Amino acid sequence: MEHPFSEYNMRLNELLTLNDAFAGSRILQAGVRLGIFDVLATRDMTASQLAATLDLDSRATWILCNALVALGLLELGTIGGDVGQIYRNSPAASKWLCKTSGTDFSGKVRFDALLWDIWGKLEESVRSGRAARTPDMFQNDPVETEQFILAMHALVKARGDGPVMARHPLVAGARTILDIGTGPGTYPIAFCEANQSLHAVLFDLPNTLVVTRKVVDQSSCRDRLTLVAGDYRYDTLPGGFDVVFLSNIIHGEDETNNVILMKKIKNALNPGGYVVVKDHILDNTGTNPPGGAIFSVQMLLSTTGRDYTGDEVMGWMKEAGFGRSWVENQEPPLTSRLVIGQIP
Repeated sequence: MEHPFSEYNMRLNELLTLNDAFAGSRILQAGVRLGIFDVLATRDMTASQLAATLDLDSRATWILCNALVALGLLELGTIGGDVGQIYRNSPAASKWLCKTSGTDFSGKVRFDALLWDIWGKLEESVRSGRAARTPDMFQNDPVETEQFILAMHALVKARGDGPVMARHPLVAGARTILDIGTGPGTYPIAFCEANQSLHAVLFDLPNTLVVTRKVVDQSSCRDRLTLVAGDYRYDTLPGGFDVVFLSNIIHGEDETNNVILMKKIKNALNPGGYVVVKDHILDNTGTNPPGGAIFSVQMLLSTTGRDYTGDEVMGWMKEAGFGRSWVENQEPPLTSRLVIGQIP
């Protein structure tokens, strides 16, 4: 016989897990920021050895490492065949959290740690309707700018989004692409690597392009990548493109600015050209996918934007003069959807 409180207990456990989720995030972020995973990438260590290497408190390091073991990010090594208090990276940590890994995701973890204070102001933002920090897209501090841009690079590289998106027929068939708000340039680099006849213009703010240049200079197709500094909110966009690509841009702007941006994009396209908007596109309830609805709260805290529905984005395109538009779902590893518009 089913216990009469089984459903209640299940729901309570879900709530307890949700309520305590911040603890796991902060433990992960501390491990990354303190350098524990990078040090353990060189050799297994005891807590005392880690503390001495990183100038940490030995007892506190032991407590943190045990928590990282509990989270599956560290493992206990062996001493003389017996399990002892010596720590090594788990396979997941070795793959995703070490700078020497080709799939290092730690830049995103470091950036998310910067958002801790603004999340503490959520109630204030809901009362006022205003962001918890100046919506500057992390442009006022060079250190924050680099952390933000490299976090986006780490996320896209780790998931492998670029090569997947490069296979999209509109991208694969283009000769010229404008990437607005390019950030680290991860997508146009992948596009040009896959399409040897493609030339891409990477458009972003001057402080961002300082970081972009470092990433582009390491690519094999840098001679087909042109960096252009500007602010899409105020400046005229370069023209003559088969495709204009926007990845995770519209969610940082309000509805009015997005309509203006679509009008600028129309003028930047060749006849018959396409705009490809890649973002957390919501359904008409604004609640699905759940990740997009939750990410809207982060946008409330740090920008004037939010995540939008497909109908909203297509409405902006229609107002801007696009002839037709549609929404496309994406296969994993892509976690977002596309809204595509074509001009006559």
